[in-house]
Amino acid sequence: MLNVVAGTAGIAYLFRELGLAVQLGSATAMLSLFVIAAFVRFWFFRFHFDDAGLRIRQGVIRKTSKDIPFERVQAINIRRSLADRAFGLSTVMFDTAGSQAVEAELPGVTEDFVRDLRRRIDDARQEHGHEAPLEAGPDPEGRLLLALSPADMVRIGLTDRSVLVGAAGLVVLGQQYTEAILAFAKDVITQASAEVAQAGLVVAFLVGGALLLLGFGLYLLVMIAVAFFRYYNYQLFEENDVFRSRAGLTTRKEVTVNRLKVQVFQVKQTVLMTFMRRCRLYVLPVGGISAPDANLSAQPLSVPLMAVDEVTPMASRILEDRVDFVLNPASEEFAPVSPVYMRPKLLAYGVLPMLAAVAGLLPFVGAHAWWAVLWLPLVGLLVFRAWRTRGYWHADYGIVGRQGVLGRTLSGGLFRKAQSVEVSQSPLERRHGLGTLVIGLAAGSVSVPYIDWETACRLRDYTLYKVESSQRPWH
Repeated sequence: MLNVVAGTAGIAYLFRELGLAVQLGSATAMLSLFVIAAFVRFWFFRFHFDDAGLRIRQGVIRKTSKDIPFERVQAINIRRSLADRAFGLSTVMFDTAGSQAVEAELPGVTEDFVRDLRRRIDDARQEHGHEAPLEAGPDPEGRLLLALSPADMVRIGLTDRSVLVGAAGLVVLGQQYTEAILAFAKDVITQASAEVAQAGLVVAFLVGGALLLLGFGLYLLVMIAVAFFRYYNYQLFEENDVFRSRAGLTTRKEVTVNRLKVQVFQVKQTVLMTFMRRCRLYVLPVGGISAPDANLSAQPLSVPLMAVDEVTPMASRILEDRVDFVLNPASEEFAPVSPVYMRPKLLAYGVLPMLAAVAGLLPFVGAHAWWAVLWLPLVGLLVFRAWRTRGYWHADYGIVGRQGVLGRTLSGGLFRKAQSVEVSQSPLERRHGLGTLVIGLAAGSVSVPYIDWETACRLRDYTLYKVESSQRPWH
């Protein structure tokens, strides 16, 4: 649907100078092409499944085929658009062992088909020694761990920056009407300015403030509306080793993650969330990223809003080892990195830009160019804040790194699931006996810069020991 809207809007914009008839004709032709393409894709899409696995054949010119043994499936994610829900259909996405992307999709299947598919997958997994089922037990939904209220939707909207992407899209779609909008705005501003000028400076100030407040209020309403569309009626369930989230107002999306596949968890807290004592939790499986794309990566399990005090118990419940990490972004248990961390950032973001600005402006404005020196205190405050935020915490089972400037982001994982471990030194770090530790996992990495060299090497060796001595699977 989004492709149809975007393509139609693009055609209308390209032919904006040729009149309404040409625009309507072009849009109709574009819609016809989309309908024909959808029909052709449907006609050449075939799938078959039995007790052993699923086989998918698709493609018109480029033929592709996929065979998915059921014993390799560790989770299936469900997406229901508004049209799907009207006809009782769903789109099923398969997440298999070791995959770093969605293995395959089955669009337009019924809910009974999904239940039968889950049952067959569970039977195949149990035959191969997997204990965690995908199908729910006596409770068809599993145990409810978390549910968000409409008030939480408002909080999410106030703290979610993803609405900026939607605003940028609206700007692009509205470009074809730019001239009309600018002409209308110019007339309104001209008339308003004349009336305000007659009323006096105080009234002008009040009117300007009211317009700013109105624009800010509309912006907040848009953000809250986006939060309702994405996270309405959010629920998180647990059934044995499977965690399942459901959310969405028009498109109902269901994401499932098997505890065994969890590699990295992230906690993000913006400035406003700090005052609310709230944060976001992302649980990343193999190949997952915190900004999910259903076509490119494995789906992460995300909790868009939760109390800070609830993060550690929730992460402990989701992690396979049931261990407690320090996941409070404001915790004092995080060890700081060396103050030397600030030097290259001050040079790169403060001193060099300031000197370039002075050198570039000096021939034109003379001594006034030295006002650029005021850039240094601002950068200094931000760099100092980044250093105070940067830190790490570790126990005998895992590590958590913290970073941020205004907000905070925590990333952590288990030592035994590490895919790579690297200790490096920049010339500045070498001069001060420091180093950078990077522990790579199958869904990201944990980086700790500017720590004592011996500490970095000791953590590297211990991580390798945990990987080599563990007899448990990493995915």
